[in-house]
Parts: sequence; C-alpha cells; structure tokens
Amino acid sequence: MSSPEWNRGNGHRTISDFEIECKRKGLERFFKWAFVRNPFDRIVSAYEDCPEIFPHAPTFQKFIDILHANRGELFKIKSLRFTHVPGMGLPIGRIHFMPMHLMLRDSHGDMQVDFVGRYENLEEDFIKVQNHLGIDPSPLPHKNKRANKPNRRNTPWLDLYTPELIEKVWEIYAEDISIFKYPIPDLPLIPNLQKT
Repeated sequence: MSSPEWNRGNGHRTISDFEIECKRKGLERFFKWAFVRNPFDRIVSAYEDCPEIFPHAPTFQKFIDILHANRGELFKIKSLRFTHVPGMGLPIGRIHFMPMHLMLRDSHGDMQVDFVGRYENLEEDFIKVQNHLGIDPSPLPHKNKRANKPNRRNTPWLDLYTPELIEKVWEIYAEDISIFKYPIPDLPLIPNLQKT
C-alpha cells in the first residue's frame, strides 16, 4: 500500500503531547517512532535557524553560555510538551534547544518509543519505518532546505566549536549523548573527554 497522505506532519509534538491526545485509545496501541540527531550538530542548526534570538545571543558562544548557565532547568523536567518548553534564559523557549530524550518520554519520565532513527541515517531509517508500517518505501522529500532560509548563517558546525564549548554542550546534552551513543567531536586541541 502506498499513499502520500499517510503522514501529514505533526510538527514537533512530543510523546507527552501524544499521550494526552491518545488518552482514550492508549498510547501503547500505536507504533511510536522518532528521529534523533547528533546534539553537537543539532544545536548549531537550531541556533542558526532561530535568527530572532540573535539580538539576545549574537554568537554561538553566547548562546551556549546562556543554555549552559540555565541547564539546571532541565533537571526538573521528566518529559516535554510542545506547548510547555522552558526558556533556558532566552526570550523564546524553543523545543529545538531541548534534549531529545525529554521529547521521547511520557509524563512519568519513561521512554516511550518503539523505533529511534538517526538523522545521520535518515534515508535508510525512514525506509525501516515505512516497511514496519506496511508502506511501499518511497524517497523522503527534502522540504526544509537551507537555501530557503535567507537569515540562516550556514556555518559548518565544527567551525563553531572550541574545547570549552564542546565541554559545555556535553554537559547540557550528556543524557542524549549517552542514550543515543553519539561521539564527542574530535577536534585538535580538545582534551580526551572520558565521559560515560
């Protein structure tokens, strides 16, 4: 079976959002899948795609310093809802700045996904989802291209990192890095971070 209408897009709703929407039917009845991305790459993309915060955080260094200084807000959260995102010291609370594992947890803090794909393996992992759902595999269209974002800075993500920033990003997203087994970027001059 093949249908272009099978997924109409759900924005950035989280497992907790779906938990509320599916309350009568029960979330456990559904196949739940998500895609994660390397936090070191993802946070650069999130920052550069949000020009409205540039006046408050004009550089990536300043942006990470603000998130890092306010990372304690994350320890109070068991899960996230799209409509309840902490500001983390910024004038705008964006789900794009939050750790991914919080988006995949239910209101009790339990991870509630059946399949986690990776942005880095998007095509292959998306075919796995389609196969599981009994949908004829079809190419994933690329609709959110950088070329369509004139205010985006488009800096190669590794160019923005220093050893200090790698350490801070690791401290903000340590649980994502551990759960999803992402490596710490290996830059010259970076001390060997033995994080587990």
